[in-house]
Amino acid sequence: DYMTQQARQSAYTGGLSASVGARTSIDDPNTDRHMFTLRGKALARNTDAMTDMLVRTLAQARFDESDRLVELIAQMRAQDESRITDIGHQLALMAAADGMTPVSSLNEQSSGLTAIADHKALDAQLHSRTGTDYLRAHFEALQQALLSAPRRVAVVSERAHAVDATTAITEALKHLPPISSKAARTAAGNGFAPTNLAWVVNSPVSFCAKVFRAPAQGHADTPALMVLAQLLRSNFLH
Repeated sequence: DYMTQQARQSAYTGGLSASVGARTSIDDPNTDRHMFTLRGKALARNTDAMTDMLVRTLAQARFDESDRLVELIAQMRAQDESRITDIGHQLALMAAADGMTPVSSLNEQSSGLTAIADHKALDAQLHSRTGTDYLRAHFEALQQALLSAPRRVAVVSERAHAVDATTAITEALKHLPPISSKAARTAAGNGFAPTNLAWVVNSPVSFCAKVFRAPAQGHADTPALMVLAQLLRSNFLH
């Protein structure tokens, strides 16, 4: 169970973690790349144990502990609601930028006010057996998709241990299914319809944001706009 896994991780590593992210193309804001990152750190003598745990976490993670899933979603909902005031400006910016680019839409859906509302709805649904079964099936489908997706490995270590660490992770990856798809970028077109949006939240403070469409990072005007943004933030907006 998860308690056993946590004990093993504590014994051999400085922790394992997973995250998702998306990056916009430098030349085209409408093109993006999505990533799932699994990482860990350990002493050189525990490299083999850490890489084994990373691979097992990806390939053999179980989602049949329904009570634990319900507990985690409830914790996420409580955390979401408690931090609204602390990150209100960030939430307002994500809501204002929703729909401007594929990545801004993803950020709103995964970390913004939309995500908070979705977590509340999911928490309510998980009090039934049907809800937990659906979530389990969804997680298992995502797991299979990740196992067959293209992957890259980054090893950071002392020079003396670099070869051993690289060999350990290379050997561990041989136990995963072969890659069956190619990396793909998602193009969403150039259409953007500005939206006026308001959310009612449990906070004594109101937060406002206005977002303007700007050139891609590789554009000649981008450095000047970045400096201008810092000047506005430091001298006028606060």
